[in-house]
Amino acid sequence: MLCERCGKREATIHVKEETKAGMNEHYLCEPCAYTSNEQGPFQSSDQPMTIQQLLSNWFGISEGPSPQRMTYDKEETVCPNCQLSFQQFLKRGKFGCGTCYETFRPRLKSIFTKLHNGHTAHVGKVPQTFHATFAIERQIEEVREQMQRAVLEERFEDAALYRDEAKRLESKLQGGDHHVD
Repeated sequence: MLCERCGKREATIHVKEETKAGMNEHYLCEPCAYTSNEQGPFQSSDQPMTIQQLLSNWFGISEGPSPQRMTYDKEETVCPNCQLSFQQFLKRGKFGCGTCYETFRPRLKSIFTKLHNGHTAHVGKVPQTFHATFAIERQIEEVREQMQRAVLEERFEDAALYRDEAKRLESKLQGGDHHVD
């Protein structure tokens, strides 16, 4: 399916937007999904959405005071190392130091869950060659196990054939030829 906005790239992101009229669904490519402007997230724009804008939209944080502003507790958590508050982190979209991760850890799970579509860990794209490389590495392991069994059973001719097969697969792996037979 092609992107609804540009019509050029494959739509890899499914966005559900709730409006007064009901639920709208959008199928967008990555670049179009991350563009936004003052009129809304599905208008044409040259600027990508920043993490600050993303967090602000999700947590109702604006530049000025707002009734939507999210407060977790009366006593604001502050990083002991850099003095960054959690509200400042949400506004900036960046941590001040490495200690911020530990300081704000209890509150980060909900943020990461929203950022990663329900996952608490980032599940990124895998290079296309990874699967082929992994398959060859598994084949090498299996051949070596067969070679070890052949040696233990004193089938040395078979072990030599397995050794040669393992060497062939290793050279295939190092040579960059990732086509698996």
